[in-house]
Amino acid sequence: MAHVNGNHGGNPHNPLNQSANIAASQSTSVWVTNLPGDCTVQQLLAPIRRVGKIFFVHINPPTKEIPTSAAKIIFWDRRATDNFLDLIRQDKIEFGGLKPSVKMHRIRVAPQPESACSRVLIIWGPPQVVDMEVLEPLFRSEIDFQIDDIEQWMWRGERRLEIRFGSYRAQAARAERMLRALQRGETTRYATANLTPEQRIFLGLIRILWGGDPCELW
Repeated sequence: MAHVNGNHGGNPHNPLNQSANIAASQSTSVWVTNLPGDCTVQQLLAPIRRVGKIFFVHINPPTKEIPTSAAKIIFWDRRATDNFLDLIRQDKIEFGGLKPSVKMHRIRVAPQPESACSRVLIIWGPPQVVDMEVLEPLFRSEIDFQIDDIEQWMWRGERRLEIRFGSYRAQAARAERMLRALQRGETTRYATANLTPEQRIFLGLIRILWGGDPCELW
Protein backbone atom coordinates (compact mmCIF):
# COMPACT_ATOMS: atom_id res chain seq x y z
CA MET A 1 0.00 0.00 0.00
CA ALA A 2 1.16 3.49 -0.83
CA HIS A 3 2.74 5.76 1.74
CA VAL A 4 1.39 9.22 2.52
CA ASN A 5 3.29 11.68 0.40
CA GLY A 6 4.14 15.04 1.92
CA ASN A 7 2.65 16.81 -1.09
CA HIS A 8 -0.73 15.32 -0.17
CA GLY A 9 -0.43 16.22 3.51
CA GLY A 10 -2.17 18.86 5.62
CA ASN A 11 -0.98 21.58 8.00
CA PRO A 12 0.60 19.73 10.95
CA HIS A 13 -0.02 22.72 13.24
CA ASN A 14 -3.79 22.56 12.76
CA PRO A 15 -5.34 20.86 15.85
CA LEU A 16 -7.58 18.86 13.49
CA ASN A 17 -4.39 17.37 12.00
CA GLN A 18 -3.03 16.15 15.33
CA SER A 19 -3.54 12.58 16.51
CA ALA A 20 -5.97 11.67 19.27
CA ASN A 21 -4.43 9.93 22.26
CA ILE A 22 -5.88 6.53 21.40
CA ALA A 23 -4.63 3.12 20.33
CA ALA A 24 -4.24 2.52 16.61
CA SER A 25 -6.95 -0.16 16.85
CA GLN A 26 -9.49 2.51 17.86
CA SER A 27 -8.80 5.05 15.11
CA THR A 28 -11.47 5.69 12.49
CA SER A 29 -9.40 7.57 9.90
CA VAL A 30 -8.08 6.00 6.69
CA TRP A 31 -5.92 7.25 3.84
CA VAL A 32 -6.97 6.28 0.32
CA THR A 33 -4.66 6.71 -2.67
CA ASN A 34 -4.80 5.88 -6.39
CA LEU A 35 -8.07 7.70 -6.91
CA PRO A 36 -9.02 9.28 -10.26
CA GLY A 37 -7.41 12.66 -10.81
CA ASP A 38 -10.83 14.30 -11.09
CA CYS A 39 -12.34 12.35 -8.19
CA THR A 40 -15.43 13.99 -6.65
CA VAL A 41 -17.18 13.40 -3.36
CA GLN A 42 -19.97 11.62 -5.22
CA GLN A 43 -17.49 9.30 -6.94
CA LEU A 44 -15.66 8.62 -3.68
CA LEU A 45 -18.74 7.79 -1.61
CA ALA A 46 -20.83 5.95 -4.23
CA PRO A 47 -19.11 2.52 -3.82
CA ILE A 48 -19.12 2.71 -0.01
CA ARG A 49 -22.32 0.92 0.98
CA ARG A 50 -23.44 -1.13 3.99
CA VAL A 51 -20.34 0.07 5.78
CA GLY A 52 -21.25 2.83 8.24
CA LYS A 53 -21.69 6.55 8.64
CA ILE A 54 -19.18 9.04 7.27
CA PHE A 55 -17.92 11.68 9.69
CA PHE A 56 -15.54 13.57 7.42
CA VAL A 57 -14.09 13.40 3.92
CA HIS A 58 -11.37 15.44 2.27
CA ILE A 59 -10.05 14.85 -1.24
CA ASN A 60 -6.55 15.97 -2.15
CA PRO A 61 -6.21 16.66 -5.89
CA PRO A 62 -3.23 15.56 -8.01
CA THR A 63 0.08 17.36 -7.79
CA LYS A 64 2.92 17.75 -10.27
CA GLU A 65 4.53 14.64 -8.80
CA ILE A 66 1.37 12.58 -8.18
CA PRO A 67 -1.15 12.27 -11.06
CA THR A 68 -3.87 10.65 -8.95
CA SER A 69 -5.99 12.01 -6.11
CA ALA A 70 -5.94 10.90 -2.49
CA ALA A 71 -8.56 11.14 0.24
CA LYS A 72 -8.84 11.13 3.98
CA ILE A 73 -12.01 9.38 5.13
CA ILE A 74 -13.05 9.43 8.77
CA PHE A 75 -15.81 7.00 9.65
CA TRP A 76 -18.19 7.51 12.54
CA ASP A 77 -16.93 4.53 14.51
CA ARG A 78 -14.38 1.75 14.34
CA ARG A 79 -16.97 -0.80 13.23
CA ALA A 80 -17.56 1.18 10.04
CA THR A 81 -13.80 1.55 9.54
CA ASP A 82 -13.29 -2.20 9.82
CA ASN A 83 -16.20 -2.86 7.44
CA PHE A 84 -14.56 -0.62 4.85
CA LEU A 85 -11.15 -2.23 5.31
CA ASP A 86 -12.73 -5.67 4.90
CA LEU A 87 -14.23 -4.65 1.54
CA ILE A 88 -10.85 -3.31 0.44
CA ARG A 89 -9.10 -6.55 1.45
CA GLN A 90 -11.74 -8.50 -0.49
CA ASP A 91 -11.08 -6.30 -3.55
CA LYS A 92 -14.76 -5.27 -3.69
CA ILE A 93 -14.34 -1.51 -4.09
CA GLU A 94 -12.97 0.55 -6.92
CA PHE A 95 -13.23 4.23 -7.72
CA GLY A 96 -13.67 5.32 -11.32
CA GLY A 97 -12.22 2.04 -12.54
CA LEU A 98 -9.14 2.28 -10.30
CA LYS A 99 -8.28 -0.05 -7.46
CA PRO A 100 -7.41 2.03 -4.38
CA SER A 101 -4.54 1.63 -1.96
CA VAL A 102 -5.77 2.05 1.61
CA LYS A 103 -4.10 2.19 5.00
CA MET A 104 -4.85 3.69 8.37
CA HIS A 105 -4.14 7.41 8.39
CA ARG A 106 -1.11 8.48 10.40
CA ILE A 107 -3.33 10.96 12.29
CA ARG A 108 -5.55 8.96 14.62
CA VAL A 109 -9.16 10.04 15.14
CA ALA A 110 -11.33 8.78 17.99
CA PRO A 111 -14.76 7.25 17.34
CA GLN A 112 -17.80 9.50 17.65
CA PRO A 113 -20.51 8.81 20.27
CA GLU A 114 -23.55 6.93 19.03
CA SER A 115 -25.97 9.52 17.68
CA ALA A 116 -28.81 10.10 15.23
CA CYS A 117 -26.68 12.82 13.62
CA SER A 118 -25.28 12.17 10.16
CA ARG A 119 -24.06 13.92 7.03
CA VAL A 120 -27.68 13.83 5.76
CA LEU A 121 -29.86 16.78 6.72
CA ILE A 122 -33.62 16.65 6.14
CA ILE A 123 -35.49 19.96 5.97
CA TRP A 124 -39.26 19.91 5.74
CA GLY A 125 -41.64 22.83 5.43
CA PRO A 126 -42.79 25.76 3.30
CA PRO A 127 -41.37 25.53 -0.24
CA GLN A 128 -40.69 29.27 -0.16
CA VAL A 129 -37.58 28.52 1.93
CA VAL A 130 -37.16 24.73 1.67
CA ASP A 131 -35.49 25.26 -1.67
CA MET A 132 -31.82 24.88 -2.63
CA GLU A 133 -31.97 28.20 -4.48
CA VAL A 134 -32.57 29.77 -1.06
CA LEU A 135 -30.60 27.44 1.20
CA GLU A 136 -27.43 26.81 -0.79
CA PRO A 137 -26.27 30.46 -0.97
CA LEU A 138 -27.30 30.86 2.67
CA PHE A 139 -25.11 27.91 3.69
CA ARG A 140 -22.22 28.96 1.42
CA SER A 141 -22.14 32.39 3.03
CA GLU A 142 -20.56 30.68 6.07
CA ILE A 143 -19.71 27.09 5.15
CA ASP A 144 -17.36 25.44 2.66
CA PHE A 145 -19.12 22.21 1.72
CA GLN A 146 -19.67 19.58 -0.96
CA ILE A 147 -22.95 17.97 -1.94
CA ASP A 148 -23.09 14.23 -2.53
CA ASP A 149 -26.74 14.20 -3.60
CA ILE A 150 -30.09 15.92 -3.07
CA GLU A 151 -33.56 14.40 -3.07
CA GLN A 152 -36.86 16.23 -2.68
CA TRP A 153 -40.57 15.48 -2.47
CA MET A 154 -43.71 17.58 -2.24
CA TRP A 155 -46.41 16.54 0.23
CA ARG A 156 -49.60 18.52 0.95
CA GLY A 157 -48.05 21.80 -0.05
CA GLU A 158 -44.80 21.25 1.83
CA ARG A 159 -41.41 20.25 0.51
CA ARG A 160 -39.17 17.61 2.04
CA LEU A 161 -35.55 18.25 1.09
CA GLU A 162 -32.88 15.65 1.84
CA ILE A 163 -29.38 17.11 1.52
CA ARG A 164 -26.54 14.60 1.54
CA PHE A 165 -23.43 16.57 2.39
CA GLY A 166 -19.95 15.20 1.82
CA SER A 167 -19.20 15.30 5.56
CA TYR A 168 -20.94 15.64 8.90
CA ARG A 169 -18.08 17.56 10.53
CA ALA A 170 -17.96 21.20 9.44
CA GLN A 171 -20.67 20.69 6.82
CA ALA A 172 -24.02 19.09 7.77
CA ALA A 173 -23.37 19.90 11.44
CA ARG A 174 -22.76 23.58 10.73
CA ALA A 175 -25.72 23.84 8.34
CA GLU A 176 -28.00 22.41 11.04
CA ARG A 177 -26.66 24.86 13.64
CA MET A 178 -27.12 27.76 11.23
CA LEU A 179 -30.78 26.87 10.64
CA ARG A 180 -31.44 26.41 14.37
CA ALA A 181 -29.94 29.84 15.06
CA LEU A 182 -32.11 31.48 12.40
CA GLN A 183 -35.16 29.77 13.91
CA ARG A 184 -34.28 31.32 17.28
CA GLY A 185 -34.36 34.75 15.65
CA GLU A 186 -30.61 35.14 15.34
CA THR A 187 -29.45 36.50 12.03
CA THR A 188 -26.39 36.80 9.85
CA ARG A 189 -25.21 39.53 7.52
CA TYR A 190 -26.19 37.40 4.53
CA ALA A 191 -29.66 36.59 5.90
CA THR A 192 -30.34 40.23 6.72
CA ALA A 193 -29.31 41.38 3.24
CA ASN A 194 -30.80 38.56 1.17
CA LEU A 195 -33.82 37.03 2.94
CA THR A 196 -37.15 38.80 3.00
CA PRO A 197 -39.07 39.22 6.27
CA GLU A 198 -41.53 36.59 4.98
CA GLN A 199 -38.72 34.11 4.34
CA ARG A 200 -37.40 34.61 7.85
CA ILE A 201 -40.87 33.86 9.20
CA PHE A 202 -41.10 30.72 7.05
CA LEU A 203 -37.71 29.55 8.37
CA GLY A 204 -39.28 29.48 11.82
CA LEU A 205 -41.78 26.91 10.55
CA ILE A 206 -39.40 24.37 9.07
CA ARG A 207 -38.66 21.00 10.65
CA ILE A 208 -35.05 19.86 10.78
CA LEU A 209 -34.22 16.16 11.02
CA TRP A 210 -31.25 13.86 10.52
CA GLY A 211 -31.44 11.29 7.73
CA GLY A 212 -29.76 7.94 7.21
CA ASP A 213 -26.33 7.94 5.59
CA PRO A 214 -26.41 5.93 2.32
CA CYS A 215 -22.91 4.64 3.17
CA GLU A 216 -24.51 2.88 6.12
CA LEU A 217 -27.91 1.83 4.80
CA TRP A 218 -27.64 0.82 1.18
